[in-house]
Amino acid sequence: MPQIDSLAYNNGLSRKNPYIKASIGIFLLVLALVNESLVCHLGIILGMFFSLVFLAKLPAKRILKLYTLPMVFLCMSLLAMVLSFQEDKIDYLFFAKPFHMGLNYRSVAVAKQTFFRSIAGISATYFMALTIPMNQMIYLLKKIHMPEAFIEQMVLMYRFIAIFFEEFHTLERALILKAGYGNKKLMIKSSSIIAGALFQSMMDSFTSYKVALDCKLFDGHFYL
Repeated sequence: MPQIDSLAYNNGLSRKNPYIKASIGIFLLVLALVNESLVCHLGIILGMFFSLVFLAKLPAKRILKLYTLPMVFLCMSLLAMVLSFQEDKIDYLFFAKPFHMGLNYRSVAVAKQTFFRSIAGISATYFMALTIPMNQMIYLLKKIHMPEAFIEQMVLMYRFIAIFFEEFHTLERALILKAGYGNKKLMIKSSSIIAGALFQSMMDSFTSYKVALDCKLFDGHFYL
């Protein structure tokens, strides 16, 4: 979250028209979902990647790193999709006889299409997340008349997610420097310490944030 936030505010497209960026991102996201062409999906993936690298001037390595987590979940999902259990091994690419488990042509074709469609959708989403800062996002939501309660909740969630990650990385670095992950027993103990400290920190941050808003006579509206 902090990494995406930092990239969103510091790139070559951050000050460009948010309507255009949002329109491009949403259009390509919908196109990736409704279109089944592999060429279309590859075009969206490459187009978004090169736009972020050459137009937004973001480091290619940092962009590729953002794909790591969704790729892990996607591969785990596709593994469950391609594996099937059946005694008949007709049309199977691979078949493990003792378990009646294998890969067939149809499941591999569906998994391939799902993989590229998902990556194309993620690419379009990352384009919007990395080029539209939060202040522009809230401005857009106000312009399309989203409910004030929704915008308020989004701002608060955004704020506390950022605080959560910041506190987590601070605590984690402190425990690493103190060899808190030296063995399995220490790792379990360190994890419990981090969980307790994070809970206390989040409650303290909430109290401070509430007091600050009350002092500023907060009326439930964020004027951005």
